[in-house]
Amino acid sequence: MIPSPGTPAGDLRGETQGAGSRRRAPRVPREEVRVPTTPDALGGDLDARDEWTCPGVSPHPVRVAPGRRALGWEALAPGPYRVLEHTCACRAVYFELIACGGTYMIHRVIQGRPTEHAFAGRWTHREAREMWLRLLTGQAR
Repeated sequence: MIPSPGTPAGDLRGETQGAGSRRRAPRVPREEVRVPTTPDALGGDLDARDEWTCPGVSPHPVRVAPGRRALGWEALAPGPYRVLEHTCACRAVYFELIACGGTYMIHRVIQGRPTEHAFAGRWTHREAREMWLRLLTGQAR
């Protein structure tokens, strides 16, 4: 719908909501996950009683299963890369599925002082997706 001269763009929304128009469902608040922070985990800058809310927008890997597949981690960065997926950064260790020059890898980040980075794999897209799923389900670390 094109606004008539002198009509602010914000007024269009009111014009389109007439009889028979679709209305959005009310937002249902997500269940908040309270994550305690400790001075040891974050370098001693926070009070031990502080808490913050996990946004819950990324998956959290489950606990490591017995008999899991061990990934070969190396500290050398592969060069520039693009992050395809990532786990939630609310934990001390989070992971990223990355693409680098036609190969795919998993990037492990251990948050601390200093932050530690490690990279595993040089897989095809199919192999990387399989390893990513294994990592999320606790079958690989």
